[in-house]
This record gives sequence, C-alpha cells and structure tokens, in this order.
Amino acid sequence: MWCLVGMLSSWFRMKYPHIIDGAISASAPIWSFEGEQPPIDKNAFYKIITADASDCENNVRETWNLVDEYGETKEGREILTKSFSLCSSIENEEDITNLKYWLMTAW
Repeated sequence: MWCLVGMLSSWFRMKYPHIIDGAISASAPIWSFEGEQPPIDKNAFYKIITADASDCENNVRETWNLVDEYGETKEGREILTKSFSLCSSIENEEDITNLKYWLMTAW
C-alpha cells in the first residue's frame, strides 16, 4: 500500500510500518514539533537552505548587511523600495525587518 499525502503519509508510515510499504511526502516537516524525539533543530531548514546556496553563500550573507546599510538612510530606503518594486515605501526599522523576512522566505 502506498500513501501520497504529505504529513499524513509520513505519520501513517511511522505509526504503521507493517502496513505501509512506502510514503511520499516531499517536504513534510514531521520532526518540527516540540517534544519530538530526536529534539527538533529550529534552524535546520535555514541550515539546509544555506548549504543549498553554498556556491554563493558569502554573497547571500552580504545581502543582509547591505539591506541594513541601505535601511539606515532615507535615500537607501527609497532604493530598496524601488529595487524590490514594493507596494509601499520602507519607512522605518520595522519595515526593514519585514523586508528581510520576506527575502529570507524567498531563499
């Protein structure tokens, strides 16, 4: 028997290994819950993404410094707003944090 429904297939396979021959769950985060054994590594996803971009890891890391640097001045915030075609202007530190989070999810 095969099951193809992400988290459900993973859990079903873990719970009933004697019934399920295989389960396909491309990126189901089955070890991402508090209290699980082994304990979760909350940064595992980001470590994998960094390893994925290892050819340009230093360039990616440098972008965070550049965003911070540009975020310090009004002119820099205008450049960031235009460069990323944002719907609203970057006005303050909170907007910079939100931009960095948005960029992080893109990586």
